[in-house]
Amino acid sequence: LQKQFAGGQISIVSARNPTDLAMRACRIMLFDECDKYPLNVGAGEGGSGGEGDPIQVAWGRATTFGKRAKKITACSPTVEGRSRIHQDYLESDQRVFHQPCRHCNHSEELDWSKHVKIPEGPDGELIPDKAKIVCANCGTEWSESDRFWSIKNHKWVPLRPHITHHRGYKVSALASPFISIVALAREFVSSIGKPQSEKAFENTRLANVY
Repeated sequence: LQKQFAGGQISIVSARNPTDLAMRACRIMLFDECDKYPLNVGAGEGGSGGEGDPIQVAWGRATTFGKRAKKITACSPTVEGRSRIHQDYLESDQRVFHQPCRHCNHSEELDWSKHVKIPEGPDGELIPDKAKIVCANCGTEWSESDRFWSIKNHKWVPLRPHITHHRGYKVSALASPFISIVALAREFVSSIGKPQSEKAFENTRLANVY
């Protein structure tokens, strides 16, 4: 849980242990899967006592480093109104992942309902194996090669550029080279009518709160 190396050290601690969070000064802090942290670290049964939000408790240890301190939080969003990462993103400059069209060069953030087309069969059933991304500007259906090209030629666009002290990044699986549109469409179709599966798809694949 701790490793020293030339130029520094890394320590891995639990968000559920207030002693771990406050035991040392640290300039760079990475909070992974932060939506799974307890609301009140160190609280007893029934929520009594405790020291409050674990991120705030730990971040207090970076005070020594002033402007040189850096905080990084990362997670898939969860439930609206209760998601730490979503609240962090709302307070940031809200950068989104713009993917250009290889055919017309129009660039925007891909949206599942707007850009992904899943054709229907003769009985009205969805056919995920024929799913395609369709450019909203020129109407061209993208191949996977087109999508990989758009990922490579992406740009981050802040929706709130006046926020200069807090960067936030949101990106969905539509920008992942590790899963195909067809595979995502299969997951989507399989989740329809199953609230927990729909929630998982929205949270982990589309990076949306539920």
